Amino acid sequence: MHKRLYGYFVENNFLADNQFGFKEQHCTSMAVDHIATEIDRGNFTVGVFIDLSKAFDTIDHYMLLDKLSLYGIRGNSFNWFSSYLTDRKQYVCLKDVKSDMLCVNCGVPQGSILGPLLFIIYINDIVNISNILQMILFADDTNIFVSGPNINELCRSVNIELTKLSRWFKLNKLSLNIKTTNFIVFRSRTKCLSDVPNVLIDGHAINMVESSRFFGVVINSFLNWNDHISLVNSKISKTIGILRYVKNKLPGNILRSLYFTLVNPYYEYCNIVWAIKITVLLQKLFISQKKVIQIITNSPWVRILTPYFVDCLY
Repeated sequence: MHKRLYGYFVENNFLADNQFGFKEQHCTSMAVDHIATEIDRGNFTVGVFIDLSKAFDTIDHYMLLDKLSLYGIRGNSFNWFSSYLTDRKQYVCLKDVKSDMLCVNCGVPQGSILGPLLFIIYINDIVNISNILQMILFADDTNIFVSGPNINELCRSVNIELTKLSRWFKLNKLSLNIKTTNFIVFRSRTKCLSDVPNVLIDGHAINMVESSRFFGVVINSFLNWNDHISLVNSKISKTIGILRYVKNKLPGNILRSLYFTLVNPYYEYCNIVWAIKITVLLQKLFISQKKVIQIITNSPWVRILTPYFVDCLY
């Protein structure tokens, strides 16, 4: 059913281009291009990183079914989805004690292959609320960007559009967590901020930060990737200690698997974005990688193997 539903939405071009979650041929690295382009043009970019509270658990079943119907899911297919979502029950079990059964009246079934797809269909029309905002979505991660040469006018536009966005969340029964929502003013180092911009949602000021996580990458206001590279280096340094501890206890094929599980993903994820310039911090990553490879190749289990094993690591 997932294959049929996803194929139907792709074939009819229903899914928003701004949605990067659970979609084929959509890489998260594409999402950063917009910010970098505006910085090169000498503009400010206000990026608001919105946090939704338990978004997958608060989806209204009736609204989801209405949206499926509007997209053309009708007849037996609609009845199937209606049956799939309704009359579900849940209970809590602690040791041998079970709570009473309660009906699940909202939320997509998590742990299912259909759950994420149904969620992105539910929020698919969020991109229609504004002609100004550049939205970048990854499932329930909602990020908005507005660019321009004047920071004061930019913030006024952002506040107007955030009012529309807040109203959409309320109408669709999604809860916005203002305390964990923040924003960054992206700019070149030659651009200075005389005052802290005032960005509001429902009259509440949201925090301005210098760096934030964005699709698993740490970005900062100057988009220089120093914060992300430092984080990657820190995580790999911890892994080095683990590999040193187990190098004499595990065979070569397991050590190789550990490398590709615990180390290599940090180097590969979105490196087309953050590893484009050779910096001092980037050199530290190369050194860390060499340390890991030396630990594995110096293991007594690996010394007897051919050089092909080392080539595979690189």
